[in-house]
Amino acid sequence: MEALRREREVKTKMWKELITTYEEKAYILEKEMENINKEYEELEHEKAKLAAKHGDTNATDDDFIEINAGGRVITARRGTFTYQKGTMLEAMFSGRWDKEIQRGELDRIFLDVNPECFQSIINYLYVLKHSSEEKICQHLNTDKEVSLMLNHTMTYFEIEHSAKQNGSQQWLTNQNSRIRSDPETIQQAEEINTEKPTWETMTFDEFLNIAKDVKNSLHREQKLIKTAKEELQRIKKNLDKELDYIKHVSAQSPNDIVNFDVRGTLITVKRSTLRIFKDSQLSRQFDNATWPSQNTNATSVKQWSYQQVVDWAKHQAEIPDEVVGLFEENKVTGLELLAFGREDLKELGISRPGTLALVIKAIKTLQTK
Repeated sequence: MEALRREREVKTKMWKELITTYEEKAYILEKEMENINKEYEELEHEKAKLAAKHGDTNATDDDFIEINAGGRVITARRGTFTYQKGTMLEAMFSGRWDKEIQRGELDRIFLDVNPECFQSIINYLYVLKHSSEEKICQHLNTDKEVSLMLNHTMTYFEIEHSAKQNGSQQWLTNQNSRIRSDPETIQQAEEINTEKPTWETMTFDEFLNIAKDVKNSLHREQKLIKTAKEELQRIKKNLDKELDYIKHVSAQSPNDIVNFDVRGTLITVKRSTLRIFKDSQLSRQFDNATWPSQNTNATSVKQWSYQQVVDWAKHQAEIPDEVVGLFEENKVTGLELLAFGREDLKELGISRPGTLALVIKAIKTLQTK
């Protein structure tokens, strides 16, 4: 009898040690999951701050967005543009940067991209949302001559050619419930219970399986946490990238957007794109010295926005930077510029007589065009 008592004590001690070890390891994993959740919440808070400062806090996936893509107007819901999470296209139309994105006529967002390629990407994202994987590939078919450009455009926006669905945060499900609801474990328990063994006939093989199931579950949870941390770092990195990326599509002078009618086809492009080859005739036609005078007649000076006034002033050699700054600070429009006299300019903050004379001369030249 004494030997039986000691054996029971040993068994109880071993079981307690096993439970303690499990609880310690499960607690470590639980705390790490809490840390990751906290970091996700901080990221969402940071995104909300960016939207409040640079974008639209009321943006929703159902918003209709009009885009001038290289001269072609493309309209889609915001949720289509943002379907592939983590891409720069998703970042651009997330609502965080609506105030910064460059816009052209009719307040449409302007993208200096090949319209056919961009249309193919939007079609692809739309079908990715609503169709099966088998039907997706055909929506990225383009002529061979533009296929290379399509690949470059997809790379630029970081679009992946994959039907993989979103759901990067599914790891947040309570992993402990997986142990309790694991089908194999339930089946084993049911088989044991239905046999109703006696103390003499029962076996202890299930303890090996239960320990194995618990071990495997902990391993799965450990791997899922590792995946979640990697995803968290990727999101953080992408948020940092947004700040640099958005500079390429941020609001610049409206004069940098050029509209062409090429044999009946409307093309819209950035002036900087036309000037990629610096020594070409095309580049010289749109350089900083020639373009402002050419573009003066394109839009009536009276209709100039303050950005156009600032752009014009920047390209006038006789107008110093501090005057350009005053125009920008006071948001002087074209109509106001043409109405300025000496006293108006003084009130604006230009006090030096020589500078006043040069600015008045530049305005008079503008009035005669």
